Amino acid sequence: AIRRAGHDLEGMRPRLTDLLGPLGQVAGGFGGLMTAAGALAGIGKVVGVAGDLQYKLAETGITADMSAAQIAGLKARLVELSHADQTNQSVGDLQRGYQAMVAAGLDNSAARDVLPALGRAATATQADMEDLAKTAVVLIDTLKIAPGNLAAELDRLASAGKAGKFELKDMAAYLPELAPAIKQLGLQGTEAVITLGAALQVAAKGAGLNSQAANNMLNFLTKADASDAVKKFKKNFHIDLRAVLGDAIKNSENPFDVMMEVIAKAEKQDKHAMKDLYQDQQVGALLRAVKEFRDDYNKIKEKMKDAHGVINADYSIMMATFNEKAKAGRNALGSLGEALGAPLLGPLGGAIAAVTPFIDQLTVLANHSPATVMALTGITTALLVVPPVIGAVRLAWVALQAVGGLSSLAAAANPLVLALMGVVVVGALIIDNRGAVKG
Repeated sequence: AIRRAGHDLEGMRPRLTDLLGPLGQVAGGFGGLMTAAGALAGIGKVVGVAGDLQYKLAETGITADMSAAQIAGLKARLVELSHADQTNQSVGDLQRGYQAMVAAGLDNSAARDVLPALGRAATATQADMEDLAKTAVVLIDTLKIAPGNLAAELDRLASAGKAGKFELKDMAAYLPELAPAIKQLGLQGTEAVITLGAALQVAAKGAGLNSQAANNMLNFLTKADASDAVKKFKKNFHIDLRAVLGDAIKNSENPFDVMMEVIAKAEKQDKHAMKDLYQDQQVGALLRAVKEFRDDYNKIKEKMKDAHGVINADYSIMMATFNEKAKAGRNALGSLGEALGAPLLGPLGGAIAAVTPFIDQLTVLANHSPATVMALTGITTALLVVPPVIGAVRLAWVALQAVGGLSSLAAAANPLVLALMGVVVVGALIIDNRGAVKG
């Protein structure tokens, strides 16, 4: 029996060699398919990245009334600003910021000028790029900060954030509402920025949440010289509030600070003056906080006046971290992917445009002829399924030939092998005779 087994094994060697050929072909085929699938997936990804940016820039171009050349120039500028030595913001985030500015009415020139400062501030303080962009618009348009001075004002706001818990990333979310309100009181320029930054810090001391502090501040600014308050100042304390505020503006004084002094004067006459003048819980909370922390308010204002280089210093600290370095790598890869995908957009777009009418016709045909749908489905299925089935049958046949020399040994040693062989044979017979069976 042992000799017979040895003889069978020796005879099986050529058949095993024959088996390895088809196996290699099958493996190679699957490997080729996987490589092709991977390549297609990679192409799809870079085309998707390039297509998304093209689409967003087109939206920005329409909003800002830009020419094709200007859009191309903006794209190049965004890629440049995304570098680690510039802003370390992604091209997509920079585009969001730019879009927010031009959508709010800021002209292209100003938006391009302030974008580097906004990007660096976003990285340095982890503020949202879109929030900062909206803040930039109100600082420039509402508070009349020159675009070239915006970086200095961001330094002042960042400095205020370090002096309290209301940081720049929080201020950026609320300044678009607060800036118009403080302008209504008569404040603009750097003094308005300093007042808001310092007042928000002390307001936060008297509130549980920054959002609550911002709401308290907004309520006071919108009601400070409202008609009811003006009447009560005049009737109860013989103070012409409008005249006082007008004189403050004429004499280049700070109307917000003057308001605090006028309210303090009224309280000397009546300790309940604050409550009587403004029967509003939020206004009262702001006034109490400023009164209690007036020294802190003044110190923060002085610190803000001398602030410079704050954003750049914080930017350097953040760029030394692993996360920002990893982000720089992702930005670079994103730009590379977009550069690789952009040249493909035209040809692929043209091909899709050419095929689309044919697909539309197939849709019409399918809606009116279900039999055609079945035929097309059958053809497609056959093209996909038949080649691998033929390969599998061939592989099974070679395998049967290879193990045929050991049939006697397999039968004696392991009945399971015979059973498996039987399944393969039956399967092969069914595939080869499926036409006859259907008949």
